[in-house]
Amino acid sequence: MGDLLAKIQQKKKTFILSNTNPIHIQEVRRRFHQAVTDYQFESLFEKIYYSYEVGLHKPDIKIFDYVVKDSNLNPEKTLFIDDNKNNILSATQYGLKTIYMNPKMNLPKIFF
Repeated sequence: MGDLLAKIQQKKKTFILSNTNPIHIQEVRRRFHQAVTDYQFESLFEKIYYSYEVGLHKPDIKIFDYVVKDSNLNPEKTLFIDDNKNNILSATQYGLKTIYMNPKMNLPKIFF
């Protein structure tokens, strides 16, 4: 997973937009570090947006607008991947390109 994200990051800006809280993200980092020892979690992303820090939550369109403006992104050239259909619908309504990552999918299948 780390090698794949690092490879993608060489060609594209990568971000995380997560509805989370400080306790949950600690567990995500711990699990990531157990599974991916060659990379620091934060090093694989241009910027990480946590809902509790931004004060907005997916699927509210305002959070997509915040990220796009804060990172100077073009919605028409920005791909948003999520496993929650409501978040995908909202992101699509905002104008982002989207991929609904259903349980049968994984990042390698999406990118290769």
